[in-house]
Amino acid sequence: MNQLNVGPNFIRGVLVVFCVLASDIGTALASNRVAGGSAWGEPIEMTIPPWQGEYKLTPLDTDRLTAADIVGPDGVVYPNWRNVGVQGGIPEVPVVVRLKDLGATQLTDISALIMQASDLAAAAGGGAILIDPGVYYLDELVTITHSNVVLRGHGRDRTRLVFRYSLVNPNAIGLWAAMTRFPQPAAIFFQGGNLEGYTRALTADGKRGDTVLAVDSIDELSIGDRILLRAAVTTRWQESIYDQSRGAWGTRTAYYEIRGIDPNSKTITINQPLRIDYPVIDESSVWKMDPIERCGVESMTIEHTDKLPIHTVCSQWAWNCWVRDVTVLNSGRSGVHWHSAKWCEIRDSEFDSCWNHGGGGVGYGGFTQSADCLMDNCLWINYRHAPIVQFGAQGNVFRNSTFEGSDAQWHGGWATENLFENCSILPSRKNFDDPTPRYLATNYGSYGFGMFSSASHTTSNGPNGPRNVVYNCDVISDKDGVYGRGGSENWIFIHNRFQIQATGAGGFYAESGFFDAIIRNNVFFIKNITHPMLYIRTEDCVGIELIDNTVYSGSEVIVDGVIDVAVDSGNRAHPLPLNTSIPDRPLASPTSIYDWQKTPGPPELAETLYQATHNENAAREIVLYWQSNTDETYTIEYSNDLLSGFTETIGSDIQATPPTNVYIHKLGDKDRWFYRLVSNEPTAE
Repeated sequence: MNQLNVGPNFIRGVLVVFCVLASDIGTALASNRVAGGSAWGEPIEMTIPPWQGEYKLTPLDTDRLTAADIVGPDGVVYPNWRNVGVQGGIPEVPVVVRLKDLGATQLTDISALIMQASDLAAAAGGGAILIDPGVYYLDELVTITHSNVVLRGHGRDRTRLVFRYSLVNPNAIGLWAAMTRFPQPAAIFFQGGNLEGYTRALTADGKRGDTVLAVDSIDELSIGDRILLRAAVTTRWQESIYDQSRGAWGTRTAYYEIRGIDPNSKTITINQPLRIDYPVIDESSVWKMDPIERCGVESMTIEHTDKLPIHTVCSQWAWNCWVRDVTVLNSGRSGVHWHSAKWCEIRDSEFDSCWNHGGGGVGYGGFTQSADCLMDNCLWINYRHAPIVQFGAQGNVFRNSTFEGSDAQWHGGWATENLFENCSILPSRKNFDDPTPRYLATNYGSYGFGMFSSASHTTSNGPNGPRNVVYNCDVISDKDGVYGRGGSENWIFIHNRFQIQATGAGGFYAESGFFDAIIRNNVFFIKNITHPMLYIRTEDCVGIELIDNTVYSGSEVIVDGVIDVAVDSGNRAHPLPLNTSIPDRPLASPTSIYDWQKTPGPPELAETLYQATHNENAAREIVLYWQSNTDETYTIEYSNDLLSGFTETIGSDIQATPPTNVYIHKLGDKDRWFYRLVSNEPTAE
């Protein structure tokens, strides 16, 4: 029997009703279709499922939900992105040093002056270094080691820095050294202090959702300290996730602030819940760290004439730093590469073309081994992989940004709980309005897919972590819209449009333990006349939910492959339009899951009317759920006829069970129902 689960949530006084209708699973479709990315080798054999999943949760799983989970208005359990980006927002930092006062003049090298100004700004307690309008040269690598230092121009169209390092510097590092050196070189580099010389081992497993860690020593730890938490890449760990990479990629790394210390139990309280587990058996440890903080680059254009693989802006151990209102032209490696970073941002900026050196590690736009960073309102033109997360990246958010000529990448290393929201992946650009020389390659090194996930069996990258999310994005690609692999648990794709222009295996391709995925309310436009909306290549891709999607294709096939999906409900197949018009993007409600999470709740005005419609095949119950706050109580009122008002109370003095409350109403024989939630303020003692 089918079951109708209706779960309301309360947002700004409006209840959103969520409905999932699970149908009987049909016979699996068999196919020998070769995947568009078969060049990456044959999948390795995995168990079914690859491991015991823990992330595919529902609002009813109250005993399993943690502070790392947020129940969305659609009934989907999402990661928690409430604590992302520069804390408190990017500040307006006052000017403390004007570079012209130190002798800066146009068409001269100002590298040494910037470093001198950084020392002066730090001595003044921090502030902005202002560069006047004009064109200036950077002939040396600039390294900033002081916190609270901001490099600011007068605007992208008025202040221009030209990076020409190897053209005028006889001691410039060479091509190979630039590729292999770590930290990776950059025109402007933010360098934090080294990690503490010894580690503190966890004495009890750190579990997903925990905010208290037990360590073997709390000596010299203080409230407010910044720490790095890391689990080693052990043989046990690699075998458990089928990781065949060279070792360092399977990193579990995160950064936290100490909020409390208990000397009796030798525990520390951290500021955010863990997104993944940190087991004792994998030598999980804490390092005390001294990051560089609250530094930025603002309001200028930086142009590379140097063709060495050198980043424009990069970091090591950076917290709360930013790049805002910046244009980067012909970057040597990546326009901004936040590495080993926490709470950093890239905002309101444009990254136009990148020198291509024919290998990996070049032309990336995103975050490496970084946590809770934000990219918002940016344009990336002719890069290789962007947006990209890799090497233990956790909880990062990309939104409202456009990427022309690159592919979205989960590039390996256990990238976990990252969000791509309202981003557009478009074909590469060949024509430009201005005459500036650019490196215009036939292919910038992207793989041709809209979105690509590296697999467990690749020796260079390895698998990705759980619950990455793609929400309300628009993707155009030659090959499959999503190429999903890598033992990837409970990834979520909701309200997206995919236009597949040429080759591949389908609109969405699943292989190598891509399991427990949720694919809901997406539109697929597939020009190939034989390809399905979803192609499943390996039997370990179990637990996929395919709900309310629409495909326009020549085949009109929803699912093909070696197994069927776990849930196939409300999906629709249409032929390609005769006029080749592209269907509209699906309606996303809310348009931003990131903004929705930041909306306080429950609403102040709880007296709102709610209605659901009866389905003849549904179970005779309604599941109500809402976000709740500690110490509050709730009353649920019911009506079958609004003209008579809410005459029946079906639940009163319902205690809050944060983060989510659940209430099940038995319907009886009624065919219409309305609900009103009343939030009772806590009683003052």
